[in-house]
This record gives sequence, structure tokens and C-alpha cells, in this order.
Amino acid sequence: MEREHLLNTIRNRPRFNFETSYSVEKVYRKLRKHLDLQNEIGGYVRSYEAIFRVRETKHEYWSPIFSIRAEYDEERGVTEIRGVLGPKSSVWLLFVFSYFGFGTFFMISGMFMLVSTSESSGFYMDYLFWISLLGLITTYVLARVGRIKAKKESETLKKFVITMFEQDGFVKE
Repeated sequence: MEREHLLNTIRNRPRFNFETSYSVEKVYRKLRKHLDLQNEIGGYVRSYEAIFRVRETKHEYWSPIFSIRAEYDEERGVTEIRGVLGPKSSVWLLFVFSYFGFGTFFMISGMFMLVSTSESSGFYMDYLFWISLLGLITTYVLARVGRIKAKKESETLKKFVITMFEQDGFVKE
């Protein structure tokens, strides 16, 4: 198992992989049991996924969630447990659409600015280019600020999941 999980990378949604010899059902039972013993961590465990988050009393807009899925790999005879730590889907989609929108607008207005500059004609797309660039930078800065604000909760969720899987030799080395 990979011991070093970096939350300071440029990735917005770090991924975690574990392997175990237990069945998928046993993995989800263990997740449900471990969740019931916690006061600080909330969430739910279904037959196909588990979602963990900080309890609602401490939950904020930037609070992360830890999504876990378990699948049995027949070739190797192990259950693969994959986790993604990141913002709620509504926050994630807001940033994805912001990046896409500002990025598209940036490229289009940049092309118009290039043409208008080469023709030496004043064109309003020059201003729109800089506005879209400012929008991209602002979106990036807001994503980083949110990540910094959620770092403590991310560490709590990461520690919760890793210690749960390392107990009693649950995870193969």
C-alpha cells in the first residue's frame, strides 16, 4: 500500500487505492461498522459505494467528502478499494464549469484580440480577453483557498479511512 498520500499536489481530487483479500460485502460491512463507531465522521454506506464527510454540525461549504468504491478483480483474486477525496459534487461542478467557460471565452477572445491587433483596429475583445483571464485566475485562486480551508477536514477523513483499512491486517501491503 502506498503510505505517502500527498494532499499538497496540484490535483484537486487526490485518489487512493487499497487492495484486500476480503469480499466486497465484507469491505462494506466493515465500513458501515467503523462509521457507526464514529462521532466526528458522518456519511452512508450502500452496497456499491460509501461516502464519508464531516458531521453536519461542523460541515461548511468547502467541506470535503471521501467517496469509496470496492470492486472484485477476478484475475488477481483481490478486492480493489478506490477512494476519491474532494469537494462535494456541486462545488466540483461549479469549478469545472467555471474553468470550461472562462477557458473557452479566453481562447475565443484571444483569437479575436490577435486578429484585431494584427489589423491595428481597436476592438472590444481586447477587454474581454483580459476579463476572461482574470476569471480563470480568480477561479484558480478560489479553488486553492477552498482547499486550504478544507485541509484539516481532508486530513481527518484521510486518517479515518487509512486507519480503518490498516486495522487487523485488512489491507495487503
